[in-house]
Amino acid sequence: MADPVWPSTLRLTGAAGVSGGPQPNVASFQPEVGTSIDRRRSSVTSRRYDVEMNSIPKDQYMEFRKFVEETLFDGVLPFLWVNPMTDLPCRVKISKKDQLYKETRATGDLYNIAFQIETLDG
Repeated sequence: MADPVWPSTLRLTGAAGVSGGPQPNVASFQPEVGTSIDRRRSSVTSRRYDVEMNSIPKDQYMEFRKFVEETLFDGVLPFLWVNPMTDLPCRVKISKKDQLYKETRATGDLYNIAFQIETLDG
């Protein structure tokens, strides 16, 4: 099965604030004597980003919910999207901490959504 694609109708440019960066990719072992022994964990460095979609209309809010909850099976599946830092296509997954995403009703018909993604291909 091919990975789902981020819906083109869910705008990121102009609506999204993105921050984050590479995750630690070093495994360390401290022997009884001497300095630590370090090695790379993986040949690909994972990156984690906090994404904020602010002031989106209700139809986009509902589309986001449907995409995450139904298409991605509550964020279990990875998906394809354009990395907002590099503008290159990449494969990502929603990184779940305490909750899948945070939703706020900013005004009567505008919503804010915040979630975290992790790149799966560097």
